[in-house]
Amino acid sequence: GLPGVYLALGGSCVAHDYGSSACLQHDLLHDPNCQGDLSTTTIPPYCFQSWCYVNANTCKKNSDEKIQKTEYFSPSNDIFYS
Repeated sequence: GLPGVYLALGGSCVAHDYGSSACLQHDLLHDPNCQGDLSTTTIPPYCFQSWCYVNANTCKKNSDEKIQKTEYFSPSNDIFYS
C-alpha cells in the first residue's frame, strides 16, 4: 500500500496528507468513538464535523471560518485547523 502514518486513535493508518488535502469528516472515519451502530450507540457531535488543516496566516483573509490551534501532536506546534 501507500506509505502513511499511524494515528493514536485506535491505530488507524492514514496518508501523509491526512487532514490537509480536503475538509472532510475525518473523525467519523478514524476515531473509534465515532464508530458503532447508530441505533445503539450515541456518537459524539464532533464526529460529523468536517475539518482540515489550514495555513493560519492566509486562511482568515478570505474566510469567515474559525481557525483553531490543534494540540493533538504537541502544544508547542503551530498547527491549525478549520
